[in-house]
Order: sequence, then structure tokens, then C-alpha cells
Amino acid sequence: MPCSCEVCCNYTPDDLRAMPKEKRRDLIAQHNLNVSFAELRLIRQAIYEGSLMELVEERCRAHPNLLEALRQLGNYSKDLEKYDPRSKKSAFFYTGSESLYRSEVLRHIQKLRAMPRKRDLVILPPSRKPYSKYVSGKLGNFYVYGSEQELDLNNTDFMVLDIPFGLIPLEIDEIYPLSQNESPRTWDVSSLEFIEDFISEFVEYYDQVLIHSNVIKKLDIGLYNIHSQSDEIRYAKDDLKKVKAIADYQFGVGVGDALFTGNIKIEKK
Repeated sequence: MPCSCEVCCNYTPDDLRAMPKEKRRDLIAQHNLNVSFAELRLIRQAIYEGSLMELVEERCRAHPNLLEALRQLGNYSKDLEKYDPRSKKSAFFYTGSESLYRSEVLRHIQKLRAMPRKRDLVILPPSRKPYSKYVSGKLGNFYVYGSEQELDLNNTDFMVLDIPFGLIPLEIDEIYPLSQNESPRTWDVSSLEFIEDFISEFVEYYDQVLIHSNVIKKLDIGLYNIHSQSDEIRYAKDDLKKVKAIADYQFGVGVGDALFTGNIKIEKK
């Protein structure tokens, strides 16, 4: 039998059918207890590690009714977000469209909408995590959404487009779980629709949006004009701006400037 409990390892189905009814009943009851206790231990461990939703998303594939229950649970994302921990011991795993309704995704979208914005937006394709560590030098060609304007890198937000969190500002990309997540390289239909909706919303918040050629190709976006200053687009790392952006993201707009004023010295280890 596929189970590895003591009963299933020591008896075959034929053995159980051949024994007296009372003994067979007791052994089956022992098997049921073993399986139930093992499942409870697994759930407790998942709660401790912060991976309960990953376990739920894995198990829901066992039956259509379980999958339907999980999808119904997505209607209560706002309620679940209030009680979901801000950081966990385990990474966020994207396992399907249901993952897009997780508390972590909803929280990021809400915080991103509230963050201060600059004039322009540069959208980069995903790379190794943390993204900001591997973004350097010439970044490639960028297509312009809207009318082209002169480049002003000091007034530009740089964000990476990736599943499952949509747009991720490089200043905050090391905050859990924006770098502590895994998803398939091949995006499913739900992922593509989520990303397209994300872009459609955020491009309206900026005067000029520059989208990397790899993103254009992956999403088949109908933009054809490459910005004349694409070769000049660089991401300049600034530790103080990063710290302030993290404070704004975590605690609210304006907190970064309020906490970090005067002569700030940042030490790294």
C-alpha cells in the first residue's frame, strides 16, 4: 500500500481482508490515526515556518472542490491580510493563479499605490534576486509609452516587472517577500493578465514610461518608438534613498524623511 505507516508497511490488503473483522477494524483505525496525526504535524510545521498557504495551494489540487474552496477564500483577501505576518521564515512560492490573491500580493499593491512617485518610470525585466544587486551599466533599449520627453534620471522611478508582485521598485526590492519568492519562468494566462492590468494602471501615474525591450517582447506590447536616450539610462544606487524608501514603504509616506535627516552615515557589513 502507498502509505508508510506501521500498519500499511506490515500488512497487505489481502492480509486485512483475511483477518477477523474486529482486528481489521482496529488496524484500520490505527492507520487513520497515524495519517491524521502526521497531517496535523505537517500543518503545525507549515504554520511555524510561515508556509501554510503554500501547503494549502499544494493540497487543493487533489480535488476540484478543494480548489473551489481556495478560490472562494480569495474573496476574503482583505480580511486575511490584516492578520498575516509581515515577514516569514520561508519564501513565497507562486503555484498558480490562486497565489495572486495572497495577502502578500495585496499588501504590496496597496503600499505601492501609496508611495510617492517621480515624473518618469523605467520598467525593467526580471533578473537574479535581489534585482538591485544585478542592475548596472547600460540597461538596453527602452520603448516610450506616450510622448517622448528629455531624460531626467534624478526624477525617474526604476521598477522590475515580475510575478507575483507586479512592479517592484529597486529601492525596496530586498524587503520580504519581494526578493524571497519563486515563480515559474513561463507565465501562465492569469499571470499575463495580472501583469497587463498592473502596467495599464501604473503607466497612467507617470508623465513618461520607458519599457525595456525584453518586456515589450514578452508581453507583445504594441510600442514601436525607442527612446533616443536609451543608451544613457542607468540605475544609480543610493543607500540613503533606499533606506528612506524602505521606511516609506513599511510605515507610510513621509516616514523616511522624518526619521533620516541631517548628517546620515550608513555602515555596511
